[in-house]
Amino acid sequence: MPISVNLHVEPVFVNLQHIALEQIRDCLEATAAQARHEIMNRKEIGHLHTLRQSPYLRTKYLDRFHLTYLLVGVLAASLATYGQATKNDIPSIAREALKSVVTVKTKDGLGKPLAQGSGFLVSNDGKVVTNYHVINGAASAEVLLSTGASYTVAGLLSSNQAHDLALLKIKTTSDEFRFLALGDSDKVQVGEQVVALGSPLGLEGTVSPGFVSGVRDLNGITLLQTTAPISPGNSGGALINLTGQVVGVPTSSLTLVEGKTTVSQNLNFAVPSKYVHELVGEAASEARSLVETLAQDRSNVAARSTKEMVTGAKTICVWVPSGNPVLKTELTGKLLEWGKLELVSSPENADLILKVVQTGELNLATGAGNQAAALLTDRASGVELWSKTKGGGWAMSGYSNAWVARDLAKEFIKFFDSQIRGTKK
Repeated sequence: MPISVNLHVEPVFVNLQHIALEQIRDCLEATAAQARHEIMNRKEIGHLHTLRQSPYLRTKYLDRFHLTYLLVGVLAASLATYGQATKNDIPSIAREALKSVVTVKTKDGLGKPLAQGSGFLVSNDGKVVTNYHVINGAASAEVLLSTGASYTVAGLLSSNQAHDLALLKIKTTSDEFRFLALGDSDKVQVGEQVVALGSPLGLEGTVSPGFVSGVRDLNGITLLQTTAPISPGNSGGALINLTGQVVGVPTSSLTLVEGKTTVSQNLNFAVPSKYVHELVGEAASEARSLVETLAQDRSNVAARSTKEMVTGAKTICVWVPSGNPVLKTELTGKLLEWGKLELVSSPENADLILKVVQTGELNLATGAGNQAAALLTDRASGVELWSKTKGGGWAMSGYSNAWVARDLAKEFIKFFDSQIRGTKK
C-alpha cells in the first residue's frame, strides 16, 4: 500500500542576541539526525517492502530527505559562519562605530581653548550627544569627525544638567552623516561586555573594552558602572554593546587615594541611554547659541544660595595645581574619613571644587613656615563659597605641610556642617 512520508522541520525564529548560535546548530543537527534515523530504521516491513517495490516512491521519499537535510545543513553552516563573524567581534563593531564618534573642542569668549571631550552622532543631519560638562562655560565649540572633517557647533537643541547630557547641532546642510543607534539600557545585564569609544587625553578613536560591573543609583540618578576605562577626554563618548548600539555615555571615573596608595581602580560610570532617548525626544526645532543657553543655565544656578549649593552637592574634587603633594594626600584622606561627599578625580565631574594652593614654604632663617590657601567653588556657577588660609610661622603652626592640610580639612568640614545645620559661621 502507498505510504506518506513527512519530513517536517518546524520554522526556527532566531533572536541572535539572546540564543546561543551553538544551541541553534545543535537543534538543527538533532532534527536532521532524527529524520535520518526515522528513514533508515523504520521497522514497518510493509513500508520498506513498498519502497523497494516502487522506484517512484523510493526516489520521492529519499529526495525529500536529502533536500530537507541539505537545507538544514546549509542553515546550520550559515548560522555558524554568521556567529563567528559577529560574536564578540570587537574590532569590526568598533571600526564601524568609530565612524560616528567625534571629538568636541570648546573655546571661551576670547577664543582660547577651554575644554575637550567626546561625543557621537545620533542622526544623519548632524545631531551630536555629549556630556553637559564638556560644553559648560563655552562660548563656541567645534566637532571633529573621524574623517578629519571639522564642523562648527550651531548651538544646543536640548540639555539636562542633572544627567550631564547635551544635544548639539552642527552647522551643515548634509543629511548623510553616519550615526549610532540608541539601545535599551534597561535591558543591560551586569557582566555584559561593552566598549567605550572616545578621545581620552585627545587620543582620538580610542577603543576600550570592558564589562558592565554594576548598575548604581547615585543621588537619585541611575548610572552604569563599567570596567571599560574612562579617562579625561572620554566624557561624552559612546558606551556600546556588542551589537553596536549605544547603552551609555561615559561621564566619570572614581579614584580613591589613602596616603600615597591608590585604593580603588577601574571604577568608571556612564549615563544610561534611556536618558539620551529623553534628551533627543526633547530636542528643539532650532538650535540656541551656546552663549545664550549656558548663560541662562548659569543664572538659574547662581540664583541659589550658598546653603543650597553646599547642601545640594554630592561630589567634591580636591584640586592642588601646584605645591607639595602632601597637601592633597592629607586633605583627601581626611575628607574620606569624614565621608559626607564623594571624592572624584576630575574638577569637571565635581559639584564642588576645593582648590588648594601652597602660599608659603618653610624657611628656618626667616621664620616663615609652610602655608596653603583653600578656595571652595560651585562648579556649575563658578560662585566662590568659602576660603581659608592655614600655616605661617613655622614655630607656631606651619612646620608641617601635613598639619596645614589637616587643619584646612578641619575648617572645611566645620563650614560644611554649619551649612547643613542651617547656621552661619
